[in-house]
Amino acid sequence: MSAALAPDITSRKAGASTVRQFCSDNGIGRTKFYDEVNAGRLRAVKSGGRTLVLDEDAEAWRRALPAVCVRTPETQTAERS
Repeated sequence: MSAALAPDITSRKAGASTVRQFCSDNGIGRTKFYDEVNAGRLRAVKSGGRTLVLDEDAEAWRRALPAVCVRTPETQTAERS
């Protein structure tokens, strides 16, 4: 396995994730990660030079995400009327 495809096993800390691991676990990119931090919706901490997201902060962020509003053919027809 190439280094680029190898899992980042060294980045996982007990109770915290690196930016790379958080993004991978949550299906977002680094730009979206920093957008969320800068908007105050996600808390990140520094440990030396590393940026980490504590597990409880990651969970709080996931719980605060908006629910998906599924539109059925019936609701779409009603909206057009």
